[in-house]
Amino acid sequence: MAEAKQKEGDFGIAVRIASGVGAKKREMLVAEAERLGLKVLNP
Repeated sequence: MAEAKQKEGDFGIAVRIASGVGAKKREMLVAEAERLGLKVLNP
C-alpha cells in the first residue's frame, strides 16, 4: 500500500470515538488509529 506524504500544514484525517465506547475498546481504537496515522480528537 502506498504511503501518503503530508505537506506542511496538512493534518491528515481525524476521527472521533463515540462517547458510549468503553475504556478497553477505546484503547484498542486509539492504538489502531496511531498505527494507521489517524488523529484521535477525543482519546
